Amino acid sequence: MIDVHHSVSPDEEPAGRRNRHRSDRDGGYGDPRGTAGHALRVDATGEIRTDFWGNVKPVHGYSWQHAVPGYPAPGEPPYSLIGSVTAGATFVSGRGWYEAGSWFPIVGTRDTGTPSTSPCLLYEAAGLVGGRFQVTINDNNLSDNGGAATVTVRQWW
Repeated sequence: MIDVHHSVSPDEEPAGRRNRHRSDRDGGYGDPRGTAGHALRVDATGEIRTDFWGNVKPVHGYSWQHAVPGYPAPGEPPYSLIGSVTAGATFVSGRGWYEAGSWFPIVGTRDTGTPSTSPCLLYEAAGLVGGRFQVTINDNNLSDNGGAATVTVRQWW
């Protein structure tokens, strides 16, 4: 994962309210920590350049597009934001449980106008040391990506 750039420091906003992270130019995202047993919701804006020829896609992806095997999350919209945890499991509303290391959708899709609502995520790591929540782009070749997205992770406990 690429380094995270915090746009809000912990001293500027009460803990647990909102952790805001911004990607770097390669489309990698961060790892809000301390989320075991918590509910998360991810909101994002921005576009990602998907190749050296200037093709641009929204970070929400399109519901009618499905990534093929070889992408981190086959069957999910290519070039959309996806998430994973390094320990425990995550329940994605409307989808079910995803074990650590499995990539899952974290934002809604954009077909026209405003993106659909992002799913509610429930992270559980009972009996385990809490893991990392990782965010990336559903692309099988991140080395030719560009652009940026602003990602907001809301956390409740």
